Amino acid sequence: MTDAVSPLPASARMSDPDWPGVVRQLGSDWRLVVSSDAKRYTLQQRVPTDGGPRWVSAGGKSPSTLARIKAKYGRTVKGLAALCDALPLDPAAAAPLVVAAIRAKDAVFEARDVSRNDYARVVARDGQIRLAVDPDGLVYVLQWAKLADARADAPGLRWRRLFDAPALSDVRGFVLDNVAGINGPGRAGLVLGDDLAPRWQAMVDGLPERADAGVWPFVPPIPGPSQA
Repeated sequence: MTDAVSPLPASARMSDPDWPGVVRQLGSDWRLVVSSDAKRYTLQQRVPTDGGPRWVSAGGKSPSTLARIKAKYGRTVKGLAALCDALPLDPAAAAPLVVAAIRAKDAVFEARDVSRNDYARVVARDGQIRLAVDPDGLVYVLQWAKLADARADAPGLRWRRLFDAPALSDVRGFVLDNVAGINGPGRAGLVLGDDLAPRWQAMVDGLPERADAGVWPFVPPIPGPSQA
């Protein structure tokens, strides 16, 4: 069984000397790469800069298809024409591991999206209000959704961010000053201020005062060089 592909580091750029989407190095100053979205080919040339050599798109903006790259640079860059003839038209097919790494990176950022209905660190909820912990485990995140959407609990539901704070007591203060509970129709059915406190307390019972003191469900870290 093969190991899963590591996510592409969030800091990775096509101009990097170690960009993993290199299809073929063509001498010391040219290379053909697959773009960061794996949807196009790019011919790059190495150029000197004050910070050292850097890889840039040929001509400032390389053609994106093999046929156009060959037509424009096939006679200039040794080996390029033959390479273009041998490669699949779909850039993703030329660099499947890069595609997998990009998808793995995208999956990490999706898992870290606090607004997702299925975000892993939702720690309390009461109807259209919920409390989550941010991906770094440092702050509580108070969120709200339209009542009809929250009742539907659809997978595509997105939760709006209302207030962040490292301490639960600070979130409580915001709730009592700004949030209403609904116990009936009209203004008479709203529960406000200190009258809302018992409902809030029931929702967060058992949670630590500080978010960074809790043990929360796993959320993947932002992909970095050590994971690449």
